[in-house]
Amino acid sequence: YTLQARGSQNWMLSAEDKVREIRVWLAKNELNALIIGSEDAHQSEYVADCDKRRQFISGFSGSSGTCNDLNNLYSRLCRD
Repeated sequence: YTLQARGSQNWMLSAEDKVREIRVWLAKNELNALIIGSEDAHQSEYVADCDKRRQFISGFSGSSGTCNDLNNLYSRLCRD
């Protein structure tokens, strides 16, 4: 998934705008949920900036957590 609105300026979107775009994408692809973890592809303890997907979507910069977005129901951020 890649945010499409506003071209390369997606990092300037608010968390609410990003969640709204995710929900549009979920509906378009007939999906019910998206789980955004804080780990990288290698399960590294320290994640590079380019892999901080949860922080990008939610703004939460803690060391551990998962963001769940259930289409049209709610978004939840689980952290330790």
